[in-house]
Amino acid sequence: MQLLLLLSCCCRFGRRFWFFEGGVQMIVAEVVIGCVLGTSFTADGHLPSHATILVITFICVFIAGFAWSWGPLCWLVCTEVQPLETRSSGYAISVASNYLLTFLIGQSFLSMLCGMRFGIFFFFAGEKPSYSIASCRHRLHLMNDTCLSAVDGCQIAQQQHIIPGTANKQGVCWQRGRNQPVDG
Repeated sequence: MQLLLLLSCCCRFGRRFWFFEGGVQMIVAEVVIGCVLGTSFTADGHLPSHATILVITFICVFIAGFAWSWGPLCWLVCTEVQPLETRSSGYAISVASNYLLTFLIGQSFLSMLCGMRFGIFFFFAGEKPSYSIASCRHRLHLMNDTCLSAVDGCQIAQQQHIIPGTANKQGVCWQRGRNQPVDG
């Protein structure tokens, strides 16, 4: 359901909004989970039922934030940032690196959980702003919003964008619903 929401609203609000919103939602959910787990355990190691419900609720909030932002949009952006000539190779590298990093996180999560306990949620909430800010900065300054654009138009926009060393320092602004760039 979140994917359908994203696809229907992606072009209306833009990809940058969804990346930022999903990142903030995931950070807030992880901080709340860490706080609840850090303060709610009893002396005998049990978690009260109200805290359990709160943790499960915020795990669902985290999953929803990922499902309508970082989850599907990373695959979309990987195809858009590559020129047509190198798109298959670039996408293959993106997929391979995604699977490799997912494997490494999955392998290290249990040992980190045993060592850090509830602090692991603060760890992951703390590292999310670094890649959220880096990727939002990249998307704000180096990438056009290519929604509703033809593939050939995307190539023209990439050639004329503000990447250092290009002739056009103005960048390109897309008109919604048209497949041609307009000077910004």
